[in-house]
Amino acid sequence: MSKANGKRGVLSHIFWILVLCGFIAGCVFFAPYAMDVLGISQQDKEVTFEIKPEDDTNSISHKLKSEDVVRSARVYRTVVKRSHGELTYKAGIYKINANMSFDKLVSVLQSAPEVDKSIIKITFPEGKTVLEMAEILEENGICKAEDFIKSQQEDEFDYDFVKEIENVEDRGYRLEGYLFPATYEFQRNSEAKDIVDEMLKAFADRITSAMRTRMIELDVSLDEIITLASVIQAEATNQESIGNVSAVFWNRLKGVGLPKLQSDPTSAYAQKLKDDGILPQEKAVEYDTYQTDGLPTGPQNNPGMNMIEGALYPAEVNYTYFVTDADGNFYYAETYDAHRVNCSLAGITVPY
Repeated sequence: MSKANGKRGVLSHIFWILVLCGFIAGCVFFAPYAMDVLGISQQDKEVTFEIKPEDDTNSISHKLKSEDVVRSARVYRTVVKRSHGELTYKAGIYKINANMSFDKLVSVLQSAPEVDKSIIKITFPEGKTVLEMAEILEENGICKAEDFIKSQQEDEFDYDFVKEIENVEDRGYRLEGYLFPATYEFQRNSEAKDIVDEMLKAFADRITSAMRTRMIELDVSLDEIITLASVIQAEATNQESIGNVSAVFWNRLKGVGLPKLQSDPTSAYAQKLKDDGILPQEKAVEYDTYQTDGLPTGPQNNPGMNMIEGALYPAEVNYTYFVTDADGNFYYAETYDAHRVNCSLAGITVPY
């Protein structure tokens, strides 16, 4: 054998050794990812996986990686896009396992999501509006805000106080004032009508026969009391102020030459109804107690029990004005001149 042939033989052996080493290295490097694609050697671990409305294959691949369901987000999305193209997903909860193949994962994530019916405790602070309550419900996965708003506006409920609301077409939100602010335990993904009904029942359970008797004494309807309570709710901050603020409004309603309640929060509520397109200007303005005499069209929030009782039992004082300072201190007056002095003390410019 010539030296040239011997040299070529050695080089040929080296080449094939390098090829073999490269093949072995490739197997060592790529084998885990190949097994990942097939779901081989992955741990048997169930994962509750959430897909959100904005998710796509890219974001899902990263979520799967963070949950240790796949080894590589890049490999997962590359394989899935080549095998299945661009996929769309339904938002919801899915049960998957880390030992699933990529094809099995795609199959599960393309099926209908499981419905989460877990129980969650929700507290609605006193004075929240229908709109704010709707947002709280959606944020906690109880029901969609728009479904809640639509239900309170359109669905039928078997309560006399609902049937007695006469001016529904003039109201921004039909059941504003009657969705009792309390702590509830709701199932996630509930029907909006069931949520509204439970809140109405909580309201009905708290209106006693003694309250009804007191309304007869005052010659007012339940709707008028709840409307007044909502105005007090927006203004008063403690038990003493509840009684005094109630007295100011009652004294004006009883006719002391001041036919307008002139409550600032009612102006803001009326403006929001107009700005949000809930009511036209000519109807929204009827909520503004600077523009309309007496009570507004309806409640402007959902008042708590102490505010309802405050509306029924005002303090026995002759106040017709009040103002608050930056620290929340109240100043009351029986005359306009005394009110002007109070405004000065409170650091407020008299607006009228």
